[in-house]
Amino acid sequence: MIIKTREAINRGNNLLIVGFLAVTASGLVASLFLEDEWIDRAEDLVFIVLAIAAVFWYRRGSNRFQRSLMPYGLLAVAFLAKIAGLLIEFGDLAAMGDDLLLLPPLFVMMIVAGDVLYHTRRAESLPDVDLTRSR
Repeated sequence: MIIKTREAINRGNNLLIVGFLAVTASGLVASLFLEDEWIDRAEDLVFIVLAIAAVFWYRRGSNRFQRSLMPYGLLAVAFLAKIAGLLIEFGDLAAMGDDLLLLPPLFVMMIVAGDVLYHTRRAESLPDVDLTRSR
């Protein structure tokens, strides 16, 4: 398959965010069984659903090759879900553990992904150079 330079850049940017969400969500699956109340599981379920949506978005059609803010938006909503989880579980330190541990990496990923998106915004103006993708 031959892809253009800008498609390769966009694919890498999208995969960075979608991959991070998927790996983080896979770690949250175990915490679903450790939570006692459904309200404590809610933000973990939202995070997992957002990660699944991101993977489906990435795999659908040619989305992975297009410059899009969709993965970054899903990352931002996942960050807000974890903040909401902190507010819901406020006062119960045992229940807040997974939220407190995930907020710093989510915040750093938002900064890194935002920086990558900002600095590769001119990729659309690159000349069309064909790249061969090996299988």
